[in-house]
Amino acid sequence: MEVGVNMYADFKAWIKDIKDNTGIDEALVEFLRTFVTVSISVALGLGIPLLDISGGDFRTIISAGLASGLQILVKYLDPKNTAFGVKEKSPEEKAAADKQFDI
Repeated sequence: MEVGVNMYADFKAWIKDIKDNTGIDEALVEFLRTFVTVSISVALGLGIPLLDISGGDFRTIISAGLASGLQILVKYLDPKNTAFGVKEKSPEEKAAADKQFDI
């Protein structure tokens, strides 16, 4: 039982570290906001009743919502965009990466 408790604590600490040191939580909120907005807009634009969605209509709505989230992924991975996500390397980090090591 002790192993499971330690594993849970480690997992919880790992999640907290990711939340504190990255913009993943802001990216997820932005994705959900965009997904819901676009999905509802597509449904209403196609005349699909929101409370009576059939299989084909459901796929169309979900596909549109997922496609709208691609912009968030691009923004997250762009090192020049500091809103959230991957940050651009400092000059010291760039120099260290460019340096070749003799083995």
